[in-house]
Amino acid sequence: MTKRPEKKQICLLPPQRATAELSGHGADLSAELQWRPPKVNADAVGGYHVDRTTWWPGVEPVTTRLTDEPLTECRFVDEAVVADQVNEYRIVAVNRNFPEIASPPSFPAAVYGFAFMRYDDMVAELQALAEEHPQICRLVDAGPSSGKGRRVWCMVLGEDTSDQPDLPGVLFTGNAHASEVEAGDACMGMIREIIRRYTEQDPEVCEMLRTVQVRIIPLHNPYGRLANERGFPGGVRKNHPGKPLQPPVDPLEIMNCWPRDITPGTDPNRNFDAAWRYSGLPREPASSTYPGDKPASAPETRAIMRMGYALRPQISAQMHGPCGYPLVTDNWADGTPPVDRDMHYEVAHAFAELSAPVFTSEVPQESPEPLGHSGEISTTWFYQEFYGAHLLPEGFYEQVPYESRLLCVHGSDALEELTAGDTAALLWMARRVRGAGIVVHVADHSGKPLQATVEVVENMDPHCSPQQTDSKHGAYRRMLSPGSYTLRVGCPGYKTETVEVEVAPEAATEVDVRLERDDRGEAQ
Repeated sequence: MTKRPEKKQICLLPPQRATAELSGHGADLSAELQWRPPKVNADAVGGYHVDRTTWWPGVEPVTTRLTDEPLTECRFVDEAVVADQVNEYRIVAVNRNFPEIASPPSFPAAVYGFAFMRYDDMVAELQALAEEHPQICRLVDAGPSSGKGRRVWCMVLGEDTSDQPDLPGVLFTGNAHASEVEAGDACMGMIREIIRRYTEQDPEVCEMLRTVQVRIIPLHNPYGRLANERGFPGGVRKNHPGKPLQPPVDPLEIMNCWPRDITPGTDPNRNFDAAWRYSGLPREPASSTYPGDKPASAPETRAIMRMGYALRPQISAQMHGPCGYPLVTDNWADGTPPVDRDMHYEVAHAFAELSAPVFTSEVPQESPEPLGHSGEISTTWFYQEFYGAHLLPEGFYEQVPYESRLLCVHGSDALEELTAGDTAALLWMARRVRGAGIVVHVADHSGKPLQATVEVVENMDPHCSPQQTDSKHGAYRRMLSPGSYTLRVGCPGYKTETVEVEVAPEAATEVDVRLERDDRGEAQ
């Protein structure tokens, strides 16, 4: 039987299902590409070439062939991803019988060359720092994320790293919205800088760690950040990965190819319980600002609340940008402002001036709409529970080209120049929580600490939770503007005491209260 000659196929279709996974951080970035052979005439393929096009708005696209000879495998690693630009990869099949004949390019696989840290790298570094510096560091597992296997981690910094320390507290969180990855890396930069300066015995840092407990949560939304780690360059906010890109759409048409995430999920920053039911936000789960089906339904929200109760911070910053316009707590749903509004602006101005001076002129003395959202926002919850000043820094636009359709982010190495400013702002906050205000210790006549209610007469906000000393130390702290105040201190089974105090501008006023037993067994 005569063997029929092999029929040489000429026409090739594009390779299928090209994907790119970005890894590394800083300037050390790589992308692993994988694809499948064409659906038709795959036997005629003699290899593949890989082309990379890099671009950014206002930057001329540059296309480079990364392969000298056709690849025999459907895999390639680009060890030279271009940082801070979009990297698009197209795979071209070559005919093994007619090398001059190539297929049309595959649908592109795209990654951002942004140098933010990956979740695993961040956790590994936090664990290593805590192990190397146990005298000032304790890494706390604050609870699970919405995604399997991912947790919310909190670095506790100070000579006293216990829960509810008898010290004032400052708390920073970052990356509540999945795409705002620069805030998480800014928080990591502050952790590194505090530890570095402590090991060099910087007196200002040593004083802060001796007298204040600082808690920093670099990654509020670990599972949502997965979307960015996979190379999804859309506006993902919620606590889950976004949908992968699907052909056939042109990746240059950003608004169509990379739309905002519409898959079900909760915005962790809008899930707090402070007048949550009054929110005017859409109740549609596809909305990028969906606040959940009920308050604190997201595990990420509960993790932040858990760390809040463990520290009871008087100052916090929920970082959405590593510096910039520090939004302050909104007016309440009934239109009334917080009683501490002037102090909010005091802290906001200092933060802006120290972290990013270019923004100082943009922080108004009086803002008609400080935040513009209702009570499910994290800053409102922190104020409701602890009073104090709680900021939401936004903006990074003086550092990167602003293009409204794209996500403006840089990573840890790109943020190096901001670390000193953010740390300076943190050090100022640590001084402020030790400054004007009150430190109240309540005990019975035997010296046993009591969990008592502390009221600052005519300076209480009816929307805020009752303020109590902790059960461990009988301690309560509150920042106040300098002036004269009347305190009312009460505890069930004890007589209520009224104390006059004078709050000076330079240091907190110490108030020791001993409560007497009420003969009737009731508090007055």
